[in-house]
Amino acid sequence: MANSQTLPDAPKPHKKGHGYVVYRNADGVRKQKTFPGKFGSEKMWNAFRKWRADQAGEYHSQSPQNASRSFATVEDVWCAFHDFHAKRRLAGDAKQTRSDKRYMNDVACVGRMLQPYQHIESNKFDSQMLDEVLENERLKTGNGTKRLNDKLQFIQKCFKFGVRKNLVDSATYGSLLTVEKFNKLDRHIKQPGTRVPCSEADLMEALAHASPTIHTMLMVASLTGMRSDNVCKLSWDEIDTSREEADGVWLYKPLTHKTQHQGKQLTVVLGTKCIQALRRYEEARPDKDHPYIFNPHANYSFCRWQQGIRQRKTKEASTHGDQLAKLLKSGVTDSRELIKQVKNLPSALRVLRNKGWVINKKRCKVHNPGNYKGDWYISSSPTKTQIESLTAREREMFDMMSAASSIPDLKSRFGTSINKVASKLKSKGIEVKRHILPKFTKQELKLCYMQYEVVEINDAQEPEQPEQTRTWQSEFERLHDMTNGVYSPDTFRQAVLRIVNKHNIQRFVIHQLRHYHSNNVFQHYAEDNGVERQQAVIGHHTEAMTNKYTLRALELAIKTQREIG
Repeated sequence: MANSQTLPDAPKPHKKGHGYVVYRNADGVRKQKTFPGKFGSEKMWNAFRKWRADQAGEYHSQSPQNASRSFATVEDVWCAFHDFHAKRRLAGDAKQTRSDKRYMNDVACVGRMLQPYQHIESNKFDSQMLDEVLENERLKTGNGTKRLNDKLQFIQKCFKFGVRKNLVDSATYGSLLTVEKFNKLDRHIKQPGTRVPCSEADLMEALAHASPTIHTMLMVASLTGMRSDNVCKLSWDEIDTSREEADGVWLYKPLTHKTQHQGKQLTVVLGTKCIQALRRYEEARPDKDHPYIFNPHANYSFCRWQQGIRQRKTKEASTHGDQLAKLLKSGVTDSRELIKQVKNLPSALRVLRNKGWVINKKRCKVHNPGNYKGDWYISSSPTKTQIESLTAREREMFDMMSAASSIPDLKSRFGTSINKVASKLKSKGIEVKRHILPKFTKQELKLCYMQYEVVEINDAQEPEQPEQTRTWQSEFERLHDMTNGVYSPDTFRQAVLRIVNKHNIQRFVIHQLRHYHSNNVFQHYAEDNGVERQQAVIGHHTEAMTNKYTLRALELAIKTQREIG
């Protein structure tokens, strides 16, 4: 790493138009460094400052005005914040996750919001300016309270990082923390919408078209109110079946869940209907040794198996062959005509030849018959004297030609004397011509076609070959190259969306099934501790409700799920 005092303060102009510097590295070797862009351009300055900062081990900014000042601007703070997270999340050979890209998009959004204040000294950026930034963003994007609060938090994180790097005073950061978050009292700002339960009709229709894997996942989600992450990672190792004989329920205790970091335990009660759905799927699934109950590989192999069954049911191998046989017997041998009537001509020919037909073919080229003459027309306007010199018959033809009458109309009126009358019009100085049209285009003349000749016909029926029996298990073993062995909430959502979009079902998200079961519990027990049962089954608690989640709440959940779960 070089000393910043030995590095040049600015590039020099090169005769080729770009900037360059001459310096000595740590070993004392004299080197030259050139920078992209024209000399004096922002691109050149950005490259120079980045190179100088890398050599000196300092932060660098993207602003070309920073070379001669001693204080940090708002842009300096954001650039340092961006570069720090870019190295952590986007650099290296590791695969960037979706959360990494989303985080960097939020960082870029903060830079766009702070752009009007980029040249202001960072210590002069106060809470009033931050209020203006948020108000401008609300007017520009129409974001609601949740999204604006997320952007506020990112701006505060940016200046907190500036405090760590001695770019911002702690007092400036403290003033930014005084900006209050948006809440429901800010009625001029869009509030978050309420999630409505999924309708029972849409759920039943989706279940009717779903594969066994997705069908069971939807059943479990709608009968227990579990979050999608817990449904995807459902495992037999985490299910306690000891209370089935006494209470008729299973207890699912996932090791990882949403409130795990708060030191809380999650116990989901699986009722009778849910147990029956899981047992049916366990008997049918081809991957019984898999650590998770729901495997994307099993679902994919089932879809491929069903697709093969549908193709075998609807497949009619001899359809095209029979159609081609009728055409050949009727004398149609030109490939140009056969292609129009037979969907797959090569396949149909192969079917007939496999049956024993002997069909020869001959390559032919389109003969160019030249051009043909089209309709008559008057190429130039005649004079008044020329029109007055015409006889009644000639005047009638002249009027019909001027009106662009077709040849059949002229023939029906003048018969075979069209050419004679047209010659008389030409002799009196009227320019009568005909359109010259080619019979084939140049592209059609270049194409070749086949002429088929049937030498021998064999109409004997071939014995049907027995098909190999394919099962879900055999298809699962054949498709052994899949590596994704567990569903995620996102892949589960995409699988349900494919079913919804394919069958024109009202779109719903997986989390609506949690509201669906919660609503069912409340409706069934509205007059018998409905709210308390709802809280016990769903496990949707806050700090004020923590004391309710005792053994009594678990017994209440068991009693409820035994009846409706």
